[in-house]
Amino acid sequence: MTTNKHEIHSTKNISSRASNRSLLAALGTACILASSPSQASVLDFNYTTQQITTGDVFGLGPLLALGQPSHYISQSYGDQPGIDVSFRYYNTNGTNTSSLQTWATGYDELPFAAWTGLQSGGDKAQVELASVGGSSVTLNNFRLGSWDSSGTGRAETVKVFELGVAVPVYEFSGLIGVNNVSNLFSFSNLTSTSGYLIEWSSPWWTGIGSVSYTVSSVPVPGAVWLFGSALAGFLVRSRRSV
Repeated sequence: MTTNKHEIHSTKNISSRASNRSLLAALGTACILASSPSQASVLDFNYTTQQITTGDVFGLGPLLALGQPSHYISQSYGDQPGIDVSFRYYNTNGTNTSSLQTWATGYDELPFAAWTGLQSGGDKAQVELASVGGSSVTLNNFRLGSWDSSGTGRAETVKVFELGVAVPVYEFSGLIGVNNVSNLFSFSNLTSTSGYLIEWSSPWWTGIGSVSYTVSSVPVPGAVWLFGSALAGFLVRSRRSV
């Protein structure tokens, strides 16, 4: 069977058009990624509407049914594309011995809070918001409430670290829960491509709630690079197909 040049040329054109369609699809994907909106999230620790707890002390077991208080928060809670959220409790020896636990009412006016630990104090808790894949993480705010019905407040220490940096980007030492109103810690310019660590003392007496953060799940520079690469490939292939 003889194949003429016209048939060969037609086959090449079909293949070229298919390749061009693939490259155009890549261009479209790059455009979508470049314009991907940021995702704002709040950790409200509401275990009555979300399956966020587990029976495993480190938060690694299967999720429990709704409405079970004082169980350990799953390490999957809060995770989404671009961010990995972790919950850790350190005892007085500085050893990570568990995740945090959930609770409803009692930490000032907070409807739900994360807590754990010892009444005697000397321990600490952490919530880590770690960037994944170079995404941009913005810490907007969080609240700390006191388990103290007197309204006098409790003296606590609060620190916020950018991951990978030893010096805190924010530090507070003072009373939590004066007049039974939780303390709001709000930030206007805490954005990082590594993430943040919230740390506070005496997590039996002080619970955290309403942790608000924003994730840019796809870094714009990466999307722009993908767009440029796809465009260059499209132009080269188009020239060769002529």
